[in-house]
Amino acid sequence: MERALLNASLRKASTSDNNQLRKDLRVPAVLYGSHIDPQAISLGLNEVNKYLRGSHVGSSLNLNVDGEEYFVILKDIQNHPVRGDVIHLDFQALQAGEKVRVTIPIFITGHDNLKQDIIIQELNTEIELSVLPSHLIDSITVDISNVEVGDTLSVSDLDINNDENFEVFSSPDQLIYTVMEAQVYTEEDEESDEAADTKDTTEETAETEE
Repeated sequence: MERALLNASLRKASTSDNNQLRKDLRVPAVLYGSHIDPQAISLGLNEVNKYLRGSHVGSSLNLNVDGEEYFVILKDIQNHPVRGDVIHLDFQALQAGEKVRVTIPIFITGHDNLKQDIIIQELNTEIELSVLPSHLIDSITVDISNVEVGDTLSVSDLDINNDENFEVFSSPDQLIYTVMEAQVYTEEDEESDEAADTKDTTEETAETEE
């Protein structure tokens, strides 16, 4: 799959400059890596929003900074606490032959194929691992179409543990999901609840009269 490309420009690293950038619909960001000096940069807000519709922290991309291109991963996204819009980004430049430690999301699919009496309790949505840039992946997908009540999935059950290109740092015992039986609420249950409520009300009235 072809990697996305974002265009960026160098900027001054100051609060006043950042405020002006946001007024100009640009997002302040920083680019860093073990083989480069940190660079204060900015990106067009519309381009950033378009990219983030299908990407997330841990996604890899090409970043063009004033004509010089870097292979990077998106390390952090800061959003405004009220409006929710993007106010800052962190990018880490990658170097061939040097492993990078990343946290990528786990996406669970197949909900539409579940039996009606099954509920999936999702307990963990990400995994931390180390990998060379050439083998970097953006996410892991888990299919739950054929699960049964009582099934569980932990980090140790993921196929990525059998791939020598990856070193997994997340605890192997960490649960990703458990499969539970849905509680069916019947009319009999409702009548029992109403009877219990009536009994409690009667007892409270009797105590008050005494």
